[in-house]
Parts: sequence; C-alpha cells; structure tokens
Amino acid sequence: MKINIKNIKIILLFLVLLFIMCLDSLTNIQYIQFFFKHVDELITIIFTLYVMINYKTLLKLKLKLIIPWILFMLIGFISTVINMYQPISAALIDAFLLVQRFMVGYLAVIIYLNKKNINISDIIVKSAKIVTVILFIIAIHDIIFTPIFPKSNFRYFTYSLQLMFPHPTYLASAEAILLIFLGYKNEKNNNYIYMLMATFVGIMTLRGKAIGFFVLYWFIYLLIFVFKNKHYLHIFILGGILCLFLVQNQFQEYFFEDRYSPRAILLKDSFELMMKHFPIGTGFGTFGSSIAVNYYSPLYILLGYPSNWGMSQSYSAFLTDSFWPTIFAQFGIIGLITFLVIILYFLKITIKQIKQNQLSGVAMLMTLAYILITSFAESSFFNPVSLLMFMLFAIYEEEK
Repeated sequence: MKINIKNIKIILLFLVLLFIMCLDSLTNIQYIQFFFKHVDELITIIFTLYVMINYKTLLKLKLKLIIPWILFMLIGFISTVINMYQPISAALIDAFLLVQRFMVGYLAVIIYLNKKNINISDIIVKSAKIVTVILFIIAIHDIIFTPIFPKSNFRYFTYSLQLMFPHPTYLASAEAILLIFLGYKNEKNNNYIYMLMATFVGIMTLRGKAIGFFVLYWFIYLLIFVFKNKHYLHIFILGGILCLFLVQNQFQEYFFEDRYSPRAILLKDSFELMMKHFPIGTGFGTFGSSIAVNYYSPLYILLGYPSNWGMSQSYSAFLTDSFWPTIFAQFGIIGLITFLVIILYFLKITIKQIKQNQLSGVAMLMTLAYILITSFAESSFFNPVSLLMFMLFAIYEEEK
C-alpha cells in the first residue's frame, strides 16, 4: 500500500496543534516535555521563515493586510526601545513567538495553498471525525462513571469537563475548532452527528463564553443552511444580540461587580497605562502576556500586583486572563486602532466569502466570533490555540 508522506505530515500537524495545550502531560521525561511545551513556538519559527522566503508572493496576495500588521509590530518595537521595561530578549520572544503567531500561521497557509494544488481539508477531515468521536465517548464515560480524567470546578448543575486538557477552556477551544471545521465540511449534510458531539462536549466544559459561542454557532448555522435565510445583516445583528444576552452575566461578573476581579484590574490598569504612555504603549512583554509573567514585568511591581492573589510572581494564574489589556497597554492607542483595522480586514474578506461560498464564509465568521468572544476572558489572538484557528481560517478562505 502506498503511503502519502505529505498527507501524514499534514494530519500530524493538525493533531499536534489541536492538542497543543496538553501534549506535555503525555510524558514525564523532562526533555520531551520541554519539546512539547515549545513545539508551537518551533512551528511559528518555521512558518516565519517560510513567510519571509516567500515575501514576494505574500505582497501580491495580502498587501492590504501586511501594511497594518507591519505598522502594528513596528509600534511595539518603538515603544519597547523607548521605555525599556523589559530586556530585549523578552521583547523579541513576545514579538516573534507569541504576538505574531496567529498571523504567520494564517499567512503561511495562504502562501502554501497558492503554490500547491492541494485540498488540505479533505486530508484531515477523517482525523477530525475520529477525534470528535473519541472525545465524545470519553466525555460520556466521565459523566456517567468514575472519570478517567480529573474534572474541574462545580458549575450550574455538575462538575465541568476538561478531559486530558489542563483547563476546561482549552477543551472548549478544541471542540469549537472541530465544530467549525466539520460544519465547513458538511456540504453533503453528513456531519451533523459529529457536529452535535463536538457541541455537547464543548458545552459540558460549562464555560460561559463557550456556551455562548456554541449557541451562537447553531443559531447562525440553522438560519443560513436549514432555513435558507439570506438576510445576512439581520442574522449577524440578531446573533450579536443573542451572544450578548448569553454572556452578559459572566461579563458583568468579570468587570463590573463590586468584588475582587483580576480581569477588571487588568482592564483598568491597561487603560491607564495606555494614557500614560500615549500614543504607542509600554512595549512587548510588559503587560498581560505570558512573557510579562515569565519575565515578571516591572510594571506589575509598580502597580502592586505582587500583593494580589493570582497576580503575583509566585502565583500568576490570572495575569493572562484577558486579551484587550495587552493591546491597550503594550501598543497604545495607535496600536489599538491598527489592530482593529486588521480585525476589520478579516471581517471584510469573511463577508465577501459568505456571498460566494456560504460554508467557508460561515466557518470564517465563526472562527472570528470565537476569537472575539474569548478575547474578554483569555489571551485569544495571542493564545497557542489561535495558530491552528487561523491556519484553518486560511484554508476556509482559499479552498475552492
């Protein structure tokens, strides 16, 4: 039997990135754990080199995206050099391995698909279905019987699932990726059972943002593909209202209740830093990112975070619990505007794609929806999960 090495590599890459947040738990061997913890950064480096080598192709295809992105990164470097809150090594790691991760993943796939006559989604769809079934079976087992994997905290009516992932939110992200992808491949209406499996497991993480996304997904999917509604603007407005209704309680809990809230503290302080360091912010690796934690930012000390639970150097679990504070603080008002331009670019091509191909357009839209919904409660665009999400976004955009 002939083995297609290229296909195996693509499937392996898909699976590695889908389970990127739990690979290091597969072994106790220190060196292998270290490799698994940094495999996404290695992939980012490879993709960056690939994008740089093919810059001419990229300039022809994505000039309108490249210009604001270069400006965004340039703002980060200028503010880094001016303020020098962090060593240059920390700033470079933040810039090239974390901040630009989602973008180089997207651009690398765009270049690859324009150079190669290949349909990546056909290669990985069977693997996506198998993974969906396995996760569903494990979830059912852990709900009914003695669980194989530890459960998370008690919410609503039961303990939330996280399976082999270190936190329920990462399981929710994996299921969101699977749902969006299988919906994209549902042209023959034969993937509904897998989509429902992914939805069930995702909802059983009992994260408010995840529940909001899965309800929003099915609301938009059913209106467009089952009820054949083509009034897209009305659908998007109603979908947005529904999403706000579903997450309003959790949003209020995060930012507006009169109690200790690290997310509210990060948001308030990041806005003040944006004003204080007007107009270009504090620089790479200084606020809200994992690098700002690993190289415990001097700004955190100035702000008194060492005395805050979950925000100290010894226990920093809440310091990366949001995305927009990183944009506000590190890149300032100009960086914020530039990043919003980048998001609008993605929205523009998404709306254009919906009019040409509903399956791919909706997949692109829901990828952006998930990233934006979670941006208020996790690192979102700069999260390792975003690498696979935006690689798939490029596939949805480019495949015919």
